[in-house]
Amino acid sequence: MLTEKLALTALTLCLLALAGCGKKSADLVLKNGTIYTVDANFSTVTAVAVQGNRIVATGDEEAISGWIGPQTQVIDLQGATVVPGLADAHYHFLGVGKRAYYLNLDGSSSLEDFLQKVAAEVEGKQPGEWVIGRGWIEEDWPSKRFPTRHDLDRVAPRNPVFLTRADGHAAVVNSAALRTAGITSRTADPQGGEILRDEKGQPTGMLIDRAMSFLRSHLPPDTTADMTRAYALKAQEQAFAYGLTQVHDMGISRKRIEQLKPLFASGDLKIRLHEYVRGPGADADSLLSSGPETGLFDHRLTVRGIKISQDGALGSRGAALLAPYSDAETQGLLMHEHAAIYPAVTRALQTGVQLAIHAIGDRANRDILDLYARAFAEIPPEERRIAEPRFRIEHAQIVAPEDIPRFKELGVIPSMQPSHAIGDLHFAIRR
Repeated sequence: MLTEKLALTALTLCLLALAGCGKKSADLVLKNGTIYTVDANFSTVTAVAVQGNRIVATGDEEAISGWIGPQTQVIDLQGATVVPGLADAHYHFLGVGKRAYYLNLDGSSSLEDFLQKVAAEVEGKQPGEWVIGRGWIEEDWPSKRFPTRHDLDRVAPRNPVFLTRADGHAAVVNSAALRTAGITSRTADPQGGEILRDEKGQPTGMLIDRAMSFLRSHLPPDTTADMTRAYALKAQEQAFAYGLTQVHDMGISRKRIEQLKPLFASGDLKIRLHEYVRGPGADADSLLSSGPETGLFDHRLTVRGIKISQDGALGSRGAALLAPYSDAETQGLLMHEHAAIYPAVTRALQTGVQLAIHAIGDRANRDILDLYARAFAEIPPEERRIAEPRFRIEHAQIVAPEDIPRFKELGVIPSMQPSHAIGDLHFAIRR
């Protein structure tokens, strides 16, 4: 009997030893901190163990101590706070990186301050060379008015200038740029865009939404693989600095995505990108034909969405409203007729592609809710690749009260960004 007990004890110890041998030590242990798990209860722990790029255990120091081996890096947080990597649901990844290479007009305190920055940029350019920048907000200036081509001509008479407003939905250009693009008093406004004009019908230099396309084809090309690499690495650096480890990247081209893939393969890009190609058009059609690409490069790259813009922004009065603006004789702009985008909506339901459609004004939001409702009725769940497609409306900034319940009824995500509340705070009531 004693022999049997000894044999059983020995067997048990052997099994325990084998089980212990099967448990790989953590590569990294963080301890002595406040660590937010973001579980169902939003609980906190004091220690966490990581293997590779996966969290394998959370708890207190005693619970995690078993994960510490001879090669484990142990970091004493000394009471510091740790949160999971943050995900930004609406980002323009390469656009963020691109800003480091062009004139930054963010924070311009007045029209004169704005013009001084442009003048300083012109000093470093050769005559005829483009001056490109972004970030100005006229509502932050005492004058509260849009700049004009005449303002820019004072400081840049021999260089074409293209300066995008902070919202990305308007730009001011000078006379040289207008000449380059062939824009005159006879140039008609495009669908979904407007050339602002003075009392004599002459262009002021302000281009709203799709009117900017007249100039974009004349700007120096920046879509080479080298430029994409530079923009991407700069954008990743900034994202990581803010704790962002994943972003939903809106409105990228298929060409840019192909240029990003080698950067993921080489390990230069470590961030997770969830790509939404621009639409409607060839890029969107390509994705709808090929279908989603998910989990590439160890789940760092997914291409599964299409971004479409249906109106402009409130600041530049391109947001499509049900009633006229209070401070201008306009109701804003709708970018597309339903006939131009409805086929993409139904095909997306059938192929498992997610849609994210920009709508800021209440007219645009109603328009897209109507569009989605029509498509959902035509393509029932059993005919969809994904029964609950989680289609999105980006920004959903101004919504008629009677349309608010429709988001829930249709299963549409109102994807809102706090930056709009901050950026539009001081002029929204006037609009």
